[in-house]
Amino acid sequence: MEIFITYLTIFITFCFLGWILEVIYRSTRLHRLVNPGFMTGPVLPIYGVGCLVLYIISQIPFDNIHYDWLIIVIKSILCGILMTLVEYIAGLISLKIYHNRLWDYSNRFGNIQGIICPTFSFIWFVLGLLFILFLASPMKMFGELIYKYNYTWLILGLVYGIFITDLVYSLKLMSKIRAYALKAKTTFNFVHIQENIRQKLSEINNKRISAWNEFKLRHSISQAFDNKNKTTDENLKDSIEPNDIKK
Repeated sequence: MEIFITYLTIFITFCFLGWILEVIYRSTRLHRLVNPGFMTGPVLPIYGVGCLVLYIISQIPFDNIHYDWLIIVIKSILCGILMTLVEYIAGLISLKIYHNRLWDYSNRFGNIQGIICPTFSFIWFVLGLLFILFLASPMKMFGELIYKYNYTWLILGLVYGIFITDLVYSLKLMSKIRAYALKAKTTFNFVHIQENIRQKLSEINNKRISAWNEFKLRHSISQAFDNKNKTTDENLKDSIEPNDIKK
């Protein structure tokens, strides 16, 4: 049971920390606040899954190897490979099942289907190395601490309740996009959808949307695709129009 609580703790912690990392990266590039990913709240499940994989790798003993530095290198390489695999599977599910790109590496060297590329595989290797050196042991202790006290179980349960509610809502949104993508016989880029919605909201309100409204974009996207899915086949359009969104 303790290891299960540790896994749950690591997953949700890095869903949040990964979201912070992506917010910093994307917001710095675009010079404004960006809420990354397809979920409404401050979580990115791919980071939670990825870091759970990193933690499991970090616990492999490698008893037959007698050099600590070599064990760390091997584990870091495994982290890079498996994180790339996690990213590819998640991207492929999004692309093939939901007909939607959550990220796009098409303009990067050596990319495969725009889902993975050598640059980010190297980044995963570096993050894996940093995780093994600095985070694996503290996360194990943190998980043990959560397991030790009953009230922390309650907090963890509440956090997961919110997470699951958000996940269900977000998957419904992805299903709406999928339904329209199938009808329009196209594939959407979720980042482009967000930008389109943001631009239309700015036009409707005649001002730049606030930072707080960045977190309400998912509702506007859901509303827009509800309206889109009501259109006839003769009126299909790939873009979001102002009349698809209410003020």
